[in-house]
Amino acid sequence: MDRHLAPIITVLMAVHNAKNYVSQTIQSILDQSFKDFEFLIIDDGSTDGTSGIISKYTDSRIRVVKNQNNLGLVRSLNIGLKNASGKYIARIDADDLAAKNRLEMQHSFLSQNTQIGIVGSHMNYIDEKNIILRLQKYPLTHREIKAYSLFGSPFGHPTVMFQKDIFIVNNLFYDEAYATAEDYELWQRALKIIKGANCDELLLSYRLTTSQISSVHFNREQEADGRIKMNYLRDLDIDEKYIDTLSIFLKNVITIEHAIKFPEILKAIEGLFEANKEKLIFDQDMLKAYSGLKIDTIVRIYSSRSQPLYNHYKNSAVFGINKLNFMSKMKIKLKQIYKMAPGQKTSEKLIV
Repeated sequence: MDRHLAPIITVLMAVHNAKNYVSQTIQSILDQSFKDFEFLIIDDGSTDGTSGIISKYTDSRIRVVKNQNNLGLVRSLNIGLKNASGKYIARIDADDLAAKNRLEMQHSFLSQNTQIGIVGSHMNYIDEKNIILRLQKYPLTHREIKAYSLFGSPFGHPTVMFQKDIFIVNNLFYDEAYATAEDYELWQRALKIIKGANCDELLLSYRLTTSQISSVHFNREQEADGRIKMNYLRDLDIDEKYIDTLSIFLKNVITIEHAIKFPEILKAIEGLFEANKEKLIFDQDMLKAYSGLKIDTIVRIYSSRSQPLYNHYKNSAVFGINKLNFMSKMKIKLKQIYKMAPGQKTSEKLIV
C-alpha cells in the first residue's frame, strides 16, 4: 500500500494486556486477501508485554497510537474512530481471529450495496485454546436486524465494517455510559439513521476468555443491556403499565420469572404490537416473528402440569404469531399432563 494514499479500510483494534493472543490476531489481519488497509492499533496503556509484541511487527500498514494511561475500551475506540484514515472501518478485538477473506468479502458487499452503512457476519465462539464452542448466526436483512435489535445486539461487534464518514458526520461514537454493551447501544442509535446487514458468511472467531464469562462482567453487561432496551420502549411510547413486564420479557436470559409472569407478558406483548403499529419503529411482521420465537422458547422450557403456559398462550391474542411445530406441542402437552420424573430439571436458562 502506498503510504501517501489513504487506505480503503482501517482495521481498528484497541488492546490492553493481551499478550497471550494479540500476535494471533495481528497475523490474521496481515494475512488478509484484501491488501489495501491500515491496521490502527490503540495500545491502551498495556503493561504485560503486549506493547513489545506489537513493536516487533515491521509491516508498514500497522499504525500504533499509545495511550499513556489505561483509558478503557470505549474511549480507546473513539480515539481510533477519530484517527482512522480509511473510507471503511473494520473492527476486531485483540484476541479474535479474522477469516482470511473477511475484509475482501465485506468491502465487496458495501461497494455493491451502497445503501448499507454497516455490515457484520456470523462468527464462531472459540475458547482459549482455539477450540470451537459454537456458531453464532445473526439476522441478515435490515428489517430483520432492526427488529432483532429490540431483543439483543444484531451484530457481532468485532465482525462489523462500516462507512466511516456516516458515523463521524452523525456523531456516532461509543458511549461510556454503556460500557460492557457499548456496541449494542451504538447500533441502536446508528440504525435510526443508516441501514445494516450481515453477510451470510462465517468471517470471524470470537474468543471467550475467563474474564468475559465472570459473573461480575455478566451482571454489568445485563444491566447495560436492560437500559438499552428501555430506550427502545421509551421510543415506542409504551403504556406505562406494560414497561416492567416487557423489561422482564426482553431479558437475554430466560428464567422462572418469565414463567411466573407469563400471562402478564402475553398481555404486555399485545401492548408492544399496538405501540409499534403507531410508531412503526420496527417492521411489524419481524417484531411479531422475533416475539413469537421468544414466547415459544419460554413455553418449551417451562410449560408443565403446575405451570400450563401453553394453555395461557393458546388462549391469548398473540397465539399463532410463531406457531410451535407439532412435536413441540406434543412434548409440552405431555409435560402439562404428567408430573416431572424424579431428578428431572424443572428450570433452564437460555441465552437468546
